[in-house]
Amino acid sequence: MKKFLPFFLILATPAILVNGQDCSELFFSEYVEGSGNNKALEIYNPTDQIVDLGKYFVARYSNGSSSYTAGGFTQLEGFLPAHTAFVLVNGQTEDTDLGGGNISPKCDPALQALADQLDHAYPAPTYMNGNDAIALLKSDDKNIDNAIAVDLIGQIGLGSAISSETGWSFVKDTTVEYRVDSVNNIYTKGKVINYIVQANDTTGQYFGPYWLAWTKDHTLIRKVTVTKGVTDNPDPFVVTMEWDTASSEKDFWDSLGTHFSNCDIATAVNQPLARPAQVVVYPNPVTGGNMEIITNYTIRHIEITNILGEILISLETLGEIRRQVSISLPPDIHGMVFAKVSMEGNRTEVRKIMIR
Repeated sequence: MKKFLPFFLILATPAILVNGQDCSELFFSEYVEGSGNNKALEIYNPTDQIVDLGKYFVARYSNGSSSYTAGGFTQLEGFLPAHTAFVLVNGQTEDTDLGGGNISPKCDPALQALADQLDHAYPAPTYMNGNDAIALLKSDDKNIDNAIAVDLIGQIGLGSAISSETGWSFVKDTTVEYRVDSVNNIYTKGKVINYIVQANDTTGQYFGPYWLAWTKDHTLIRKVTVTKGVTDNPDPFVVTMEWDTASSEKDFWDSLGTHFSNCDIATAVNQPLARPAQVVVYPNPVTGGNMEIITNYTIRHIEITNILGEILISLETLGEIRRQVSISLPPDIHGMVFAKVSMEGNRTEVRKIMIR
């Protein structure tokens, strides 16, 4: 399996391209790099379409690598409604003894409860630690060998320039003085070189000014002005061009699961009635008795009938703004059924479903 940098990302450009109005492709909208394994990535759908997430992969380019061999990749699952967010969270549920007194801690259950998908075991993208580049890749045939990048956090292929350093900063080149021993009141000096925070001080000792690295121990939220992802490897990666810090706290994920961008304004103002209604039933055929109904308009009512027209299930959303509804089917429902989905603006769609 090919595990190297997608070709058009190898050609680094002097700076991140300035985003114009696009809103045609998924992009990263939130980055949670908390303590231990409290890690998450939010992905936003700025389009007017329901998107098949099976075409997308998240890959981690660990410690300056130009490939995702060591960092791993994860194929996303399900469908994402228009103008909604999808959350991938570290999936470790137990503390793991790595030997030598080192423990890999479980991810906070409160963070995992916000996930649409839990990541797989290490190595995986959500084991980032601040100096790893993260890519969102897309392949129409769902084969990562044919994937191309649609968004990128960090700079791929920096090698030794970042492999032992802390992460990316909001300042380019500076030397700062910081306290390393609060008891004895001892200070030292550390550097940021070309937006990369050095792990050691200027004498090669101590742990560097890690608090200058926005990609470590921070939660970042994509600016509302961003309407498309970064598809050219940035050189350098400047965090503040497209990201804001969410909080000074290390473990912060209060806004995870929702995002707002100028794409929402463009849709609301310029295309109020242009989008045809879309309805996806996932999975179909349904096995295990659980299914999702996903739309690109707010759902008002769902009615499931058999081939005789008899109503088996009737659900009202009671005015909630919901474009995705989970349904647990009684065990006596099987065979062919029909889902009539009523949405805002008097839109109605019917889908044929096979229940196994």
